[in-house]
Amino acid sequence: MLAVATCGPFKELGQIKKCSPSQQKCDSGLEKTQLLPITPKPVQIQGNINFTTYCYISSLASEYTMSAKFRSVFRDFPYFNYVQSKALDDVLYTSKNFVACAPTGSGKTVLFELAIIRLLMETTEPWHNVRAVYMAPIKALCNQQYENWKQKFGPLGLNCKELTGDTEIDDFFEIQDAHLIMTTPEKWDSMTRKWRDNCLLHSVRLFLIDEVHVVKDLTRGATLEVVVSRMKAIHSYRMAENPDSKTNTRFIAVSATIPNFCDVSKSKNYKN
Repeated sequence: MLAVATCGPFKELGQIKKCSPSQQKCDSGLEKTQLLPITPKPVQIQGNINFTTYCYISSLASEYTMSAKFRSVFRDFPYFNYVQSKALDDVLYTSKNFVACAPTGSGKTVLFELAIIRLLMETTEPWHNVRAVYMAPIKALCNQQYENWKQKFGPLGLNCKELTGDTEIDDFFEIQDAHLIMTTPEKWDSMTRKWRDNCLLHSVRLFLIDEVHVVKDLTRGATLEVVVSRMKAIHSYRMAENPDSKTNTRFIAVSATIPNFCDVSKSKNYKN
């Protein structure tokens, strides 16, 4: 479904009220004018929707739809935006794989945070065996997410670790106490090649892929494809070893520019 949000936030914009003759001339000799008060207009959302609402849209999901202990993660805003609200049910209330394509600045990172909260909801405290991997193509994104999630999830008792070429971590034992790991495809590839010998990898329950369109890159796309395939192989191996296990590895992928996200979702068995 394609929905287009259009907003005319200003009513009677451009109407100008003249000042009194004594106020009309400023020091530069130009006329002074005074804008009329600006009144918000309703936001019109067109698509397979049959409602019109206002700037704080009543149909948007609120942070109060989740447990009180997790609301602090979203304390910066009272409502999720339209993209986040449309994805919320699938990301927060199911364990399905998910791929999202939305413009830059639409809040796709929040989908990752909802998926982490879903993982916490499925696991009893203390969350010793909860591990999620965030993968981004550049180290700057990993560092940004590390600083961001350290503040958001630290109060919940989750430890964050950054695992990139700039860090001096070369062994999984150094991150065995980490719940959230931020890494790049190249670093994760080098760390996971001997995955059969590392039980820590088998505890990864959530794999978050940022900028998944990198998979089409001629130089770096193959590494991302190998890493995702390897994580799926680890999951299959774990399920074969323990068929009664209900612990799955969930994959969430987002991008702003991938044109064929439906094909990506089908190839990865994602929901889009």
